[in-house]
Amino acid sequence: MKADFVVVGAGFAGLSAARRIRQLQPTASVVVLDAMRVAEGSAGRNSGFMIDLPHDLASDDYAGAGDDRALIDLNRAAIQFGGDAVDEYGIDSNYFDRAGKVNGAGSATAQAHNESYAKHLASLGEYSEALNSQQMQDLTGSSHYVSGLYTPGTVMLQPAGYIRGLADGLMAQGIAIHENSPVTTLTREGSAWRLTTPKGSISTGKVILTVNGHLESFGFERGRLMQIFLYAVMTPELDAATLARLGGQPRWGVTPSDPMGTTVRRINTKQGGNRIITRTCATLNPNRSVTQSNVARAEKVMQRKFDQRFPQLAGMKM
Repeated sequence: MKADFVVVGAGFAGLSAARRIRQLQPTASVVVLDAMRVAEGSAGRNSGFMIDLPHDLASDDYAGAGDDRALIDLNRAAIQFGGDAVDEYGIDSNYFDRAGKVNGAGSATAQAHNESYAKHLASLGEYSEALNSQQMQDLTGSSHYVSGLYTPGTVMLQPAGYIRGLADGLMAQGIAIHENSPVTTLTREGSAWRLTTPKGSISTGKVILTVNGHLESFGFERGRLMQIFLYAVMTPELDAATLARLGGQPRWGVTPSDPMGTTVRRINTKQGGNRIITRTCATLNPNRSVTQSNVARAEKVMQRKFDQRFPQLAGMKM
């Protein structure tokens, strides 16, 4: 087949690019290819924090070293773009929850990071609210946190639901999305490109690659990319008795005051069941695949982190 644009990768970037093409060139033919099912990759398997404020993981307190005002404006434009898609495509609003987030501090050092970050936000004219240990326990059910810093601009996604809703909306607008269609070759043919999959090929004038570390698989940026894998677990659905032991509010998201710490989130039935999600650990895997030992280590670390934060639920199998 032929198309004006082919997007490789049906994640956040790929589906957003397809939507933007449709806005800019309504009559263009657009095809999206993905090696897996929509939302079965990283786009559907993440903690769901869509953050507006500076979030520099290389810093001590998230404060960026560059033009944070421009970055905030870009982030908020992206959030607005996502919110408009939710409205336009009728995506469940529970999958795009404008709840804000909390930076949770579990130590005096972490609290100092929060205080520094609050000053940085104030210098940018951005609102934040300090929470004490009792307020953190009332929110999360955990006595682990000595303090917190709430900011209102983060959207909490149900990422798989949002991505699937985005895909459904795009298909209703005439954009073709082909799942289970890995691109095995990308070759130049005069002024066009040909993308080959196991079941066919597409000729196009424009290709947009949104495949992160797999850019190397297409011959780009060889030896220049770092394939970082992140890990997360979630509890089974918590019954009424367990929820009573847990306490806290039904929905919240806590990022660590130390940028390399542990992210914890609670969701409720309208977002995929009453569950707690824990995310920590990262590994560098240049071969783009995760080993069983990577998973085993992450499992142990996250169980320990969960038990520290929720001793009333300690030992719960994830």
